[in-house]
Formats: sequence, C-alpha cells, structure tokens
Amino acid sequence: MVEVRFLYGKWFISQSLKLPADLLILMKQTKRLADITSISFAKEPLIGKKVTLIVKGFLRDSAWKLREESVQTDRDNKVLFLKIPIHRDSNQLAMQVIENFKKEINLVFPDSGKWLVRCNNISEEIEVKS
Repeated sequence: MVEVRFLYGKWFISQSLKLPADLLILMKQTKRLADITSISFAKEPLIGKKVTLIVKGFLRDSAWKLREESVQTDRDNKVLFLKIPIHRDSNQLAMQVIENFKKEINLVFPDSGKWLVRCNNISEEIEVKS
C-alpha cells in the first residue's frame, strides 16, 4: 500500500517505497521561473521610449508553458526586475526534451543612466540615454 499525503501545499510520499510512475507526477513542481540563457536589446534604449528586450531561454519539456511576465522598476537603485514564470499541468505526461524559446518584451525606462536589468536567473547592465 502506498500512502500519499498533501501537507503544507506539497505532496509527500515515503522515500522507502517503490512508486508507480503516475504517483511521481504528483510530486513534480508545477510553477517556477523560466530558465533564461540570454537577454539583449534590439536597439539602444532611450529615456521614456519603448525598447524591445529579447529574452532567450528554454523549457525542460513540452508540458511547461510560458505565462505572462511581470515587470517592476526600482527607480532609486535603477533596477528593472522582469519575471517570466512557467506553468506545468501536473497530470500531463511529456518527454523530457528541452524546448528553446524566444520572447520579445517592450520596456520603457523612466530615467537615464546605468540600469541593471534582472530577468529570472540572469542580469545585464545597460546605459539609458536621454
């Protein structure tokens, strides 16, 4: 007999038991941030003007899907935080094959100077001109 418990928002299964594959799916993480490999700007950013940020990354298998990104700006420290979450249906089976993605995001910098752009697991410094 296999005992599966849901506590504190997570599934727990005894480590000593040999489990069927479908029970292991219950333990997989269903939300996380996407793995980013590079970020770059299509052109030099200017203060108050839209600029396109090109984000490249990968999904660990075809069951993971990109979600809507969120952007936060810290004007005092001149840091732009960009989070790109991904979601996986815990009941969906998929081959573990990496899928690359490319996402273009329009940004506006409110002030000139050196800015740090942080996107999930990667950062890049950029000069914003007036």
